[in-house]
Amino acid sequence: MKTLILLGLFLTTLPAMAESQFQVNLVGSTTAAVFVDGAWINDAEAVEAKVSASPASPSEGVAIKAYFYSADGKLVHTINKPSSLNAGNGGTVPMPATYEPGKKYSFFFGIPGAIKKGPTKWKRVIIVFGKGEQMSAKVYPKDDLKKFDFPEKSMVR
Repeated sequence: MKTLILLGLFLTTLPAMAESQFQVNLVGSTTAAVFVDGAWINDAEAVEAKVSASPASPSEGVAIKAYFYSADGKLVHTINKPSSLNAGNGGTVPMPATYEPGKKYSFFFGIPGAIKKGPTKWKRVIIVFGKGEQMSAKVYPKDDLKKFDFPEKSMVR
């Protein structure tokens, strides 16, 4: 009887332990033509996040955020949506209407000047991607995600 109860408890918690349908696949440092600090900058320092979703998901309500931390692990800046990216034709690259399964999407977060030097200089960034209880996150440069506090932490799978 005890075994059946334990098995039942395990099976009911399995969905909560499953991987999120949203994934942060890769995060890295780059330069891009983005809108940052109130201006378009052609070769702005930026963080690129490559994300994917499976199964297909409408982009409405899906969040992608960047949390920047100092060397001592203190949160120094939050960006609640990716920077606008110059499409090179006088417009900007639009957000996808739907995240298609198997396709990777790149988003860029321009790094504000205020966190490039001094006591608020950033050392790590956490990219969070997902919706509701289906959140994924990745730290760049690589570190233990558990060391950092951010609002979606309890929802990250």
